[in-house]
Amino acid sequence: MDNEDGAEVQVSMRLHPSEAGKRRSDAADLADEASKAQAKYLFKWIAQAGMFVYMEGGAIPGMLGQFKEKFGLDYFALGILGSVVYLSLSLGCPFFGWLYRHYNAKPVLGIALAMNNAIMLMFALCPTSLPRLFIVLRGLVGFTQASLVVYTPVWIDEFAPKGSHATWMAWLQAATPFGIMFGYMAASAFSFSGNDTIGGIYAFRYPFLIQVILVQPYITLVWAVPSAHINVVRKFRRKRDETI
Repeated sequence: MDNEDGAEVQVSMRLHPSEAGKRRSDAADLADEASKAQAKYLFKWIAQAGMFVYMEGGAIPGMLGQFKEKFGLDYFALGILGSVVYLSLSLGCPFFGWLYRHYNAKPVLGIALAMNNAIMLMFALCPTSLPRLFIVLRGLVGFTQASLVVYTPVWIDEFAPKGSHATWMAWLQAATPFGIMFGYMAASAFSFSGNDTIGGIYAFRYPFLIQVILVQPYITLVWAVPSAHINVVRKFRRKRDETI
């Protein structure tokens, strides 16, 4: 009798493989939803990172007079300095969109933000004898900014609680002009300080150095939080054993 019962169980298991697969899929979906609910704490950090990354967008217009004087830029070059960031940003968006679709978002975002901050540091300290390099660095800043431009709306679409998508997106959009405003304020403070240099460093460099300092903690945060809270593609969130 026991042998017959065992045979019936084996037959039953062979007859219903889809049910076992469905249960595994449902369990994975429940785990994924739980992980998404836990990731809500990241929203404020993502919005703040977006705010500080765009400080340079306000600081540069506020410093054009000093750039003209120190780097010897004419009005045409100043126009390129102001616009190249938007051209490179537009070129970077499709590139990072492809990366996020095919790769784990955690290293993509972490490396891109680290590169953005490193380039911003080089931009801030660029020798005044190299005006062309100054413009090229601004373009690279815009290209790496695209990593955050592409990522944040997709993250909100994936992780925002039901009914909160519009509110979260509104706060995200508000963060960018706030960052630009802070950049203007920092540029104004150092422009009208009356000091050409502070501590042996040109005053116009300080707004960008402040941005580098403010953004660095968010780069560290990207590497510290679980991948399941960052990845916007479900198949990467389900890789629980990732060490990245």
